[in-house]
Amino acid sequence: MVRGPASPEPARTLSEHASKTLLASYGIPIAREALASSPAEAVAAAEAIGFPVAVKLCGDAIAHKTERDLVRLGLADAEAVRRASQELLAKRRPEDGKAELLVCEMVHGRRELIAGLKPHYWQYLRADNGDLPEGYTPPSRPVARASEEDFLVNAGRA
Repeated sequence: MVRGPASPEPARTLSEHASKTLLASYGIPIAREALASSPAEAVAAAEAIGFPVAVKLCGDAIAHKTERDLVRLGLADAEAVRRASQELLAKRRPEDGKAELLVCEMVHGRRELIAGLKPHYWQYLRADNGDLPEGYTPPSRPVARASEEDFLVNAGRA
């Protein structure tokens, strides 16, 4: 969510793509990705990124993709991307608002970065071991700090 201390606008959640674009503006590396509005565009993006890829439904109102089955991983060819894209677009709900396909480079490793920018905790990013058991939440530790003003300026809200 992005909100300033005196912001007249209600807080809003950024899409995964917008969130990662914001993090990249601070020099935090992200995997290659591209937004697509159709299965054909998703295939073109996957071919440009290189297989395998992940495809996700992405929008400002979509926060919990895994719980809604909106993520497809390890797509190894154009036909797999086309099928996954059609499935994901069919799962859109009216309350999702504008939703597009996010085509992402598959990255393998032992670490995962989860960014939670909530009031009073906005300045912390959590780095976890990606091999943790389901349901286990390790203690967070700050790995990057920035002022609230920095985030608001980059989100276009200051």
